Amino acid sequence: MDCVGKHHDHLNNTFSNGHDIVSLGIHTEQGLIPLALKPYVKKNDILPHMEFKTKNVIAQETIERISETIKLDVMTMDSWYGNNTHLLLSLKRQGIHFVAAIKSNRNVTINQKKRFVREYFCTLNDSDFNEYKDKSEHRFRLYKSGAFISKLRSVTLLISQIWDEKEQRWTEPFYIITDLRSKSAVEILQLYLKRSSIESFHREAKQHLNMESYKLRTYKGIVRNLFLVVVAYVILMLMMLSKKMKATIGQMCEYVKRCCETVSFHTVIRMERRYILNTDIMRNLGLEA
Repeated sequence: MDCVGKHHDHLNNTFSNGHDIVSLGIHTEQGLIPLALKPYVKKNDILPHMEFKTKNVIAQETIERISETIKLDVMTMDSWYGNNTHLLLSLKRQGIHFVAAIKSNRNVTINQKKRFVREYFCTLNDSDFNEYKDKSEHRFRLYKSGAFISKLRSVTLLISQIWDEKEQRWTEPFYIITDLRSKSAVEILQLYLKRSSIESFHREAKQHLNMESYKLRTYKGIVRNLFLVVVAYVILMLMMLSKKMKATIGQMCEYVKRCCETVSFHTVIRMERRYILNTDIMRNLGLEA
């Protein structure tokens, strides 16, 4: 297969051969509506006619192209993109706000002292955090502060931790930055958590829409398959919204399959017997024993 490379699997913390996909979508109450799936190809794996682009460049160009036709308000992203200043500056130039996770080695300036965000966390006391409970009564705590990051200027830093009932301790801190200065700590966290809909999209697209199990040799075919995944997913979402159905993508696939089987059945009963007995027709309609 073209452009296969060894990529880091964050779920299992291993490296696997495959394609790394840059995903962009719009969050809705019903789930993510995908807008683009772009493969990232490592420099050593590109084809002769291809131009190498980093994941951040792919993301930036895709956002710029989409924002020409769709008004984007707030972008949420994981720490891979949140640590890239050029990407965040590109969003600001387009009038798009960001809520981005950052890595613990991101430099921030607070109280006129520049240091890694993890070093700043070590200076905090328990009393600096505000504690909350979610709908399931799970405890978490938040710390919010103004901060300064070179080129990005003033941002809001949010540090969150979850209480581990089993270990009876707070988990490792999670760091978020945003240019939405007026939002409360809880509002910032709620905005970032909307990003989880992209994980649901990946899971459903892999299970039901051939996003993971395709067997295509050429890069052109792989790109085409990803485009069709987006089209199929959007159609299923629009069907769900138009019919006001509460269903998963898998259930919608089964619904469409049943509709197609019904159409095939009515097609058969209207056909003359001599055509029905034609083996090729039977096979095409999926009726051959």
